[in-house]
Amino acid sequence: MHMNGVAVKPIIRIKNLRKEFGTRVALKIEDLTIMPHETVAIIGPNGAGKTTFLRIVSSLWVPTLAETLCVAGIDLLESHSKKEMKRWRSKIGFASNSNQLFGMLTVQENLEYVARLYSIPRKLRSDRINEVLSLCGITNRADDQVWKLSTGLKQRVNIARALITRPQILFLDEPTTGLDPLAAADLYDVVRGLSYNGTSVIICTHLMSEVDDLCDRALFMSHGELVANGSPGELRKMAGDTVYSLTISSEEIERVRLRAKQIPGCRLIIRQSNPVTADVLIYGVKDPSDIADFGNAYSARKPLLSDTFFLLGGNG
Repeated sequence: MHMNGVAVKPIIRIKNLRKEFGTRVALKIEDLTIMPHETVAIIGPNGAGKTTFLRIVSSLWVPTLAETLCVAGIDLLESHSKKEMKRWRSKIGFASNSNQLFGMLTVQENLEYVARLYSIPRKLRSDRINEVLSLCGITNRADDQVWKLSTGLKQRVNIARALITRPQILFLDEPTTGLDPLAAADLYDVVRGLSYNGTSVIICTHLMSEVDDLCDRALFMSHGELVANGSPGELRKMAGDTVYSLTISSEEIERVRLRAKQIPGCRLIIRQSNPVTADVLIYGVKDPSDIADFGNAYSARKPLLSDTFFLLGGNG
């Protein structure tokens, strides 16, 4: 890829990678490229392979086999010295929703501790700490003890902690879990600022609104495989142009299933929360008269990213 006439190398390049545990294939990726500046979501149901992916690209796990595995300028299939790996790990930032901070220390003291841990020279520490405080919008909280902060502010400190080495890639694992909508919106502003400043951000999330609001691209994983790769809009289109919904009695479920099989491209998701009725979502039907033939009242809407999640996740 070229930007302003200059060739830009991928920040992550994977080809023909597999991770196996015995006979179980935990991860299988044939071809994947992530570029600098991209904000990418990793989505999929529990057990889809998201955690395995994160552990492999952060060098915590070794793939069973791979043709290419290049991350942040290093070939992880080759052997490297401890010094080289320490330098490389400073290019990778990780922030989960768990509290990785020392509650009794101030925000400043937490960041100073991490800066020393990564051997950032003393003369650079102050500027580096001020930089991440500003990026995360917490400069005025530098002297506050972490335990006194709200959950949203703690998460911003958590991200600041991960940014202290100026990483090329920041991994966020469900970053807004437990945050109210306003705190989540503030965190989104932080993430957008990181992308603007050149950091690649990879977000593991179950919140489809997060994917829509933040991400240039989404990678959908299911049963260890990368089954979809595209912008949020492109993934929504996988659910078709229109989603129809209707409520039926339990006795009608089999009839509706049989009728759906007669309509080319029709896919169903049936949810039964009580013994009496069931809610049905219908995808892939282009002619509304086919829906009318079901003989039930129905409504129609545009597809959501969650519809693609349901369909690709195997809940149809």
